[in-house]
Amino acid sequence: EYFAYNNSIYIVPNYLDKDRWAQPTIRRKDGKIRIGWAGGNAHSDDLKMISTVLSKIVREFKNKVVFETFGMTHHELGGVFDLEYLGGQQACPSCGYEGEIHHYPGESMNDYPMILASKSWDIAVAPVIDNSFGNSKSDIKIKEYSAMGLPIIASPIAPYRAAVDAGASVYFATSFEEWYNNIKLLIKNSYKRDEAVKINKDWSEKNWIQDHTQEIFEIYYQVFLKADSKKNIIRV
Repeated sequence: EYFAYNNSIYIVPNYLDKDRWAQPTIRRKDGKIRIGWAGGNAHSDDLKMISTVLSKIVREFKNKVVFETFGMTHHELGGVFDLEYLGGQQACPSCGYEGEIHHYPGESMNDYPMILASKSWDIAVAPVIDNSFGNSKSDIKIKEYSAMGLPIIASPIAPYRAAVDAGASVYFATSFEEWYNNIKLLIKNSYKRDEAVKINKDWSEKNWIQDHTQEIFEIYYQVFLKADSKKNIIRV
């Protein structure tokens, strides 16, 4: 689509730093299933796409399923979800617990992988609006969730489909019914969750940036060669 405007487009794939993202898979043993989403308020429209699905799920599995966001404030979360059914519940002053829909504010990029791992999620969701912008994103969210050993339900945008072709395990959903059914399937079926955990953990081992430095170098080298051929490099 964009080559019509510029045929000199080079894509450098996103990879993860093994020193930060090789985190252990952590699960809590309190009988609750935690569904998680990580992102900032710039992605609130993406999350809003499945807000009614998630609200239905936490109502249906009351006291058994918790939905958590990582990166949005409580005020921002209130703009995405109808929180009235929580009865105006305020966060617990001692532990910060807010009920079945809970938020965690963002953290520094240095601490992000470790804190994300500590959330102990059982399922991760990655909704993305299906438009040109959404389909131009990278698969970094799938790689991050996979490094955490998480089963993933996501929108079938182009980069996420490419991640599946490369070996990731992702349940795709577009409609309310597909999101609801896939989430419910993973809540009820621990075997399916464990299967996705293993596949995604194994796939994440192929996505450390330390193992792709030559590939990245070659891409930049091609860029420099093309720029040089057009006399766009200033030699000193």
